Amino acid sequence: MKKAVYGKIERCLKEVKVFAELDGNVASGIIFDNEGHMIVGKDKEILRISPKGEATVLCSFREIEAKKHYYFESPLVWDMVLADEGVIYAAAQDRILKISKDGKFETLIEGSFDGFLGISGLECDKEGNLYFTHGGHIMKLTLDGKTIDWFDGKNIGLESLFSLRFDLEYRNLYATDFYTSSLYRIPLTERGGAESPVLIIQEPIKDAKPYGAPLNMVYDRNGNLYSSLDCKAQILKMDAEGNLSFIHLNAPVQNHYIAFGGKGFDDKSIYFTTYDGKTIYQTDMCQLGQLCMEDSVKRYGLWRLSP
Repeated sequence: MKKAVYGKIERCLKEVKVFAELDGNVASGIIFDNEGHMIVGKDKEILRISPKGEATVLCSFREIEAKKHYYFESPLVWDMVLADEGVIYAAAQDRILKISKDGKFETLIEGSFDGFLGISGLECDKEGNLYFTHGGHIMKLTLDGKTIDWFDGKNIGLESLFSLRFDLEYRNLYATDFYTSSLYRIPLTERGGAESPVLIIQEPIKDAKPYGAPLNMVYDRNGNLYSSLDCKAQILKMDAEGNLSFIHLNAPVQNHYIAFGGKGFDDKSIYFTTYDGKTIYQTDMCQLGQLCMEDSVKRYGLWRLSP
């Protein structure tokens, strides 16, 4: 395993505002479809939310019996992939779901998967093969229905890979690990296999466990990568040159998953779900915060960062 070396870690502050109020217990995955909707996982269901913040239930899994009990009750949707004809593939802890744009769904695979939340990570390559988390492994579900053990991270101490994201050129697969609070880059071989992983950062917020782990990742149009930090009012940013920075949110929110706005929404804003499932927030990534770092610490008690 290689360890990445980066320059000075910088910090900036962003203001947040409430985008939508939800009557929930936990909110998880978030993406945007091509028809002007935000799609959000919450409490064994998926919500479809309009640009005005109005939420309706797209589909419910409340009648499905869980194959395995995790910290949150299954099925709960985390990573989602938008495919052709508005189809959504969803990582739902004990299964992968295929969901049509009218809310009909089917289970692709199901079982008792390892890790903190089982299949929480899901990604798709250019050919349409799916990659999903299973403890310290990344499994590959091919177009012909075969399941391959694509990456084994147990030899470097990974036991709960959480979220997956290809870079914009599909040359690297980024992966977060929940138990070690880590972000890794896994280069791909010319044949599409996995090379030795590169550690980007571990414990981005020192002494924050059991919280602060990097969760999901999103790209902006300039090739900058952003990762949510579990239950913390911070977002980790890695720019296209590999420099790291922390974006502090000026409210004591407990963010879960993040996504840039899609059609009909502000594409310069990050929207994010929260641990308590009550609120979706929005922060404009083009507006610089007005408070200095010292003021934010005094007012909101933000957490100590790693050097």
